[in-house]
Amino acid sequence: MIEDPIPAGAEQVAQVSGIYLNYSLGQWSAWYSNREFRDNRTAIFMDYFDGDATLQYAMRVEVPGEFKVAPARAELMYQPTVQANTSNDRLRILDKK
Repeated sequence: MIEDPIPAGAEQVAQVSGIYLNYSLGQWSAWYSNREFRDNRTAIFMDYFDGDATLQYAMRVEVPGEFKVAPARAELMYQPTVQANTSNDRLRILDKK
């Protein structure tokens, strides 16, 4: 399971400018079993992981500002002692003028 927190003032979206980000269609479903948009994070569940993957989703910013982005976390669901975290970061969203 990979959990990626989203910053305050943003929310995930499933479609952006005609690009449909539902990877359960076509060949995308071969590398993950489920994706969930939760209130404060995106959770992706994978049946298989070889150590290299690119995961992407789109967010819509509701409030401009500077936000701390919490670390993403990967863990084995049935062995939660096996886990890894990314570093935290800052995200600066400017108001469109």
